[in-house]
Amino acid sequence: MDSLLIHLHRVIEDVAVGVVDAIDAGTSNESMSYPPNCGLTADEVAALAAVDITGHLKSALRKVVADAASYPVYDLLCVIDGVADPASDDWPGIALVQREDGDGDFDFLHTEFYESYWNWLDDRPDRGWKLHVG
Repeated sequence: MDSLLIHLHRVIEDVAVGVVDAIDAGTSNESMSYPPNCGLTADEVAALAAVDITGHLKSALRKVVADAASYPVYDLLCVIDGVADPASDDWPGIALVQREDGDGDFDFLHTEFYESYWNWLDDRPDRGWKLHVG
């Protein structure tokens, strides 16, 4: 279990560095993967291009992005542990167990994640803005 958690911390840091580097290089629109039809509008690209990313700002942005990335990971772990419930269902929790070769077919969560975005939109209140383009 420790190797999984350490992996998550490593990914959070890598994402924070990559996001800030992409903003600094003007390539954030090319590196986005969420939501599924992700992308920035021309005005959003221009706004990011106008940001002068100094050393201190780069450090601060990495910390802010890492913090934001950690929240859904922590919440997912709480749901898996059964100490938090998904909003739409009563949730008993689940156990992560090591798969053995030949255990059969499973739905892959990493595949279902992006596909489920559109279902999530059905439950999302209108906040006057959206993450996706279009």
